[in-house]
Amino acid sequence: MTTKFQLAASERRLIIGVLVIAAVFLMYKYVHVPLQEKNRAVTAKLEVAEARLDKLETAAKRDLDGEIRDVTAEYAPLELRLPNDKQIPRLLVFLQDSADSAGVNNTVLNPGTESVNGGLGTIAMKLSYAGSYSQQKQFLAKLEESTRILQIHSLQISGSGDGLANNIDFAVYTDKSGKAITALPPFALPGPYGKANPFAGY
Repeated sequence: MTTKFQLAASERRLIIGVLVIAAVFLMYKYVHVPLQEKNRAVTAKLEVAEARLDKLETAAKRDLDGEIRDVTAEYAPLELRLPNDKQIPRLLVFLQDSADSAGVNNTVLNPGTESVNGGLGTIAMKLSYAGSYSQQKQFLAKLEESTRILQIHSLQISGSGDGLANNIDFAVYTDKSGKAITALPPFALPGPYGKANPFAGY
């Protein structure tokens, strides 16, 4: 005769509760805890990578800033020689300073209109002044020291002694290409000539 063993309802609930607790414990120990440790390891690696990336970005920015400063310093003189606008006031200041330094007087500048050809602007200028031979010679030497490109087309001298009057036709140029200047464009300029002594007849 077989005797059937039956658990009471309270006992079944107790066993089921123990099994659930055991399952939760095993899940926590063998699934959740390893995942936490793996996440912590990944987070630590990510923090290290972000720190290295920050250092690289800082170094790259420093290098880029240095290159920008170098390029700016390299091409700044070109922009002075060939500005992108007329800059007549700056030219006037240069001419007046040169005239004051040389001692010439009655300096008058008459700028013409600007013509543009192939991205290069040309402004015709007429300059008149008076002074002695040595003063005019010094003034012309000052003009040759100009940071801006000046092309002298003609030079007319009148008078005698310390009352020499001089009229110069020359041109200045502007960059109309709309791009940053990295090199001066070719100029169809003649070579220097007749510079030995423009006052030889006086």
